[in-house]
Amino acid sequence: MTKITIHRNITEDVPEQLQTASIRNFPGLRAYWLFGKTVANNSIIPLEAGYSFDLERFSGLIYANHRASYFNMTSHYCIEPSSISVGQELNISGLEGSVVSTDRGLTMGAWLRTADFSGTNMDIAGKFSIVSNRRSYVLRINTANKPTFIVSSSGTDTVAVTGDALSTQTWYFMVGKFDPSTELRLFVNGQWYSQTGSVPSRLYTTNPARFTVGASDEGTGKFFLGHIQSVFVCNMLVPDVDIEDYYNSVKSWYGL
Repeated sequence: MTKITIHRNITEDVPEQLQTASIRNFPGLRAYWLFGKTVANNSIIPLEAGYSFDLERFSGLIYANHRASYFNMTSHYCIEPSSISVGQELNISGLEGSVVSTDRGLTMGAWLRTADFSGTNMDIAGKFSIVSNRRSYVLRINTANKPTFIVSSSGTDTVAVTGDALSTQTWYFMVGKFDPSTELRLFVNGQWYSQTGSVPSRLYTTNPARFTVGASDEGTGKFFLGHIQSVFVCNMLVPDVDIEDYYNSVKSWYGL
């Protein structure tokens, strides 16, 4: 077996077929981006802007072949093509009728490594606007440098589950799970965190923000500083064992 080495500042030497082997098998997978572009301006990059986001939107898996992107506090991606209604991509309630009732919910996650902490919220990925009435779901590092998964059913009120403080220059695999009316769960490098109080019965879908990576939508705040890789979204609850098995099978590639 060939040994695979991960450099501390890049992940390009990990073969794509190995990086994607397990996440692509997650049940309910609706979107998956490896990423591999750096944007150096303060603008939303639409699908048609030439950044190889050649994706299908409503008829099958959204997939792009990229590797780790560096986000520099002045950049973020918007993963919504301008040809559809604003906010309707990955508009998941957690109650999709196509999913067996016991499996309904949302699972999302990403690999990430912060270059530094900004002292402000840093959004990793999600549909979460700076405008308070367009919030649905997001993975974030909060002002205390702690990983956080936040959901909203109204677009305004939020419920969150938060983990322990992170370190800079360390790779983390972070996953948020929304089980309607029951539980929010957060996975960070083998550790699970739970929040069972005030969990909403569904996610906000009426007029949510666009799906963005590396910042909140509709503003120039909450920019992520560091690398983000392998962002994924599933419209059902991915079993804990699938998440744990994937993490344990690849964590050595990230120096863990």
